[in-house]
Amino acid sequence: MLQGVLPLGEAGGAAALMADLHADGEQRKPVIPCDRSPEIAMDLCKFDLKVVPGYEPWLEEQIRQLSIQALQANTLTCNTCGEVAGTYIIEYDGQTFRLPGEETYTFLSFIVGSGG
Repeated sequence: MLQGVLPLGEAGGAAALMADLHADGEQRKPVIPCDRSPEIAMDLCKFDLKVVPGYEPWLEEQIRQLSIQALQANTLTCNTCGEVAGTYIIEYDGQTFRLPGEETYTFLSFIVGSGG
């Protein structure tokens, strides 16, 4: 029985990890720490959606559509600011916010979804 966590290339790899059972017969889920197997585990802290082809145009279009819907809740969004400067300016409930694209999308989704 395996006692520690092994990178997939050692001592039977993934098959050995998947077949590992505790003494009580319950199967243990494999755990692969990021610092031991960087080729397998993804570092989510360094992941950037902007490198995914088509993501930024999709996000900009979603924000444009949500901005139109948010007008019903007396919310104004400067889309040009976001597309040119990288941050959107939103006027909502007497306050002005400057947010990056992902936060703008989330905030506008909240406004539209909650009815303003």
